[in-house]
Amino acid sequence: MTCLRLFLFFTRLSAVTFGGGMVLLSMAREQLRGREDLPEATLEGIVQLAGAMPGPIACSTAYLVGHHYRGFAGAASAVTGVVVPPFLTILAAGGWVLRHQGDPALGAFFSGVLCASAALVARVVWDACRSSLPGGWRGPVAFALVLLLALGLRAHPLAALLAGVAVGLLPRSRA
Repeated sequence: MTCLRLFLFFTRLSAVTFGGGMVLLSMAREQLRGREDLPEATLEGIVQLAGAMPGPIACSTAYLVGHHYRGFAGAASAVTGVVVPPFLTILAAGGWVLRHQGDPALGAFFSGVLCASAALVARVVWDACRSSLPGGWRGPVAFALVLLLALGLRAHPLAALLAGVAVGLLPRSRA
């Protein structure tokens, strides 16, 4: 994929994506799945790393995909493509949305966007869990521990994340 194609690919995705980076990540994965120049294992690695990196997930996704194809130039093209549409949308429509935020039709639109986004995020989470849980007990234990700490005990998200990482780093037994 050329730098121009990377820019246009992420511009198109970003222009029609409501709901944030996880939604864009889900859409990008669906669009990229099955390409001969991007093996499934590499794509899943990109998805997992983009979700774990600090910063906006959409930018991380664009950076990693762009870097895979064209190094730094591809990463710069892809990140530019993912940032430009929301920036222009905010400039063009932000004031109008703020002036009409009490409009029931606008509220219904954003409620629908929220539901659709939640479903797409759930799919990304489900796929990430499926790919990380096989291979022993560490994945399921880390997943359960993070859920317990974050949702059950309402621990700080960073503490829950670090606990999950600690489980993953436990030494493997030599059998």
